[in-house]
Amino acid sequence: VYTNAGVYSFVVPDGVTEVSAVCVGGGGGAAGTGSNRGGGGGGGGGLAYGTFTVTPGETLTVRVGAGGSSGTSNYAAGSPGGASSVSRGALTLLSGNGGGGGRSGSSQASGGTSSGSERDGGGTGGSGGRYSYNNAGGAGGDAAGYSGNGGAGAYGNGNAGGGNGS
Repeated sequence: VYTNAGVYSFVVPDGVTEVSAVCVGGGGGAAGTGSNRGGGGGGGGGLAYGTFTVTPGETLTVRVGAGGSSGTSNYAAGSPGGASSVSRGALTLLSGNGGGGGRSGSSQASGGTSSGSERDGGGTGGSGGRYSYNNAGGAGGDAAGYSGNGGAGAYGNGNAGGGNGS
C-alpha cells in the first residue's frame, strides 16, 4: 500500500503473474478567501482500478498524487491535485487523475478523471462547490467511487448545489 505522495518502484515478486491495483488522485485545493466571501472548493480525485498481467522481476512505477494547495491570497485559485498511477515504462496502466483547484469566480473546479490501458472501471471525482458572496466558501467534491462519480461539493450559500456520490 502506497499512501504518501511520491514516486516508488515496485519490483514484482517471484511467482506473481497478476496484480490488482486501485489509484485515487489527490483532491484539488480550495481557492483563497477574500473580502465578503469564501473561496470555491477543490474537485475530488478520480479513481481507476484494474487487474493486469505482470512478469516476476519486472519493475512498475507507482505514483501517489498529493492533494492540491489552497490559494494563498485573495481570490487566488487553488492548485490541482496530483495524479496517482501505475506505469510500465512510458505506458500508463492505471491513473486516477487529480481534481481541479478551487476557483474564485462563479465556475466550479472539475473533478479528476480516470484512465489507463488496464483500467477496468472507476469514476470521476465530484466538482468543487462555488463560492458565495457574503457567505462561506464552497465545499470540496467527493472522490470518485468504483462504479460511479463522486458527489459535487455544496455551494457556499446555504448548501445549495451539493450532490450525492457513488
